[in-house]
Amino acid sequence: MGLRTALTKPFVALVASMDRRIDLMDEPLKRHIQHHNNSGEDLCASVWHEYWSYQKALLPYRKTRLLNELSYMARGKISLASMGVKDIILFSRVLTKCLFLFIIFVIIGRRSVFPSLEPNSVFVQEINTNWQPNHKRGLLIKEL
Repeated sequence: MGLRTALTKPFVALVASMDRRIDLMDEPLKRHIQHHNNSGEDLCASVWHEYWSYQKALLPYRKTRLLNELSYMARGKISLASMGVKDIILFSRVLTKCLFLFIIFVIIGRRSVFPSLEPNSVFVQEINTNWQPNHKRGLLIKEL
C-alpha cells in the first residue's frame, strides 16, 4: 500500500492544487473550466479553436488598419523631422527585431550558422573526404 501511495501522491497533489486554483479564479473562467470538466470535452482543444476563430474574425479589421497605415505613410504624413527620441528608439527596436528574425530564418533555412560554400571551395572537398555520411544528409553536394 505504501508504494501505491508514494506513486500516486504527486498526481493527487497536482489535481488538488489545480482544483484550489480553479476555486480562486474569476467566475466566468471557473464556469468555463467546470463546463468542460463536466462535459468531458478537451479544454485545450476548444480554447485553441476559440482563439483561432477570434483571430480569423479580426483579420478584416487588421487588414483595414494596415491599409490605413500604409496609405498614411505613402501620403508622406510621417516625417523624420517630427519624430521624437521615443519614436526613433521604437523604430530602431522594430528594425532590430526584423533583422534578428531574418538572420534566424536564414540560419534555419540553411541549417548552418556558417556562410554558404562555393562549389569549388576547398571546404567542399574536406566535407566529402572527412565527414560522416549521417552529417552529410541535407547538404546539396553533387559528389555525395
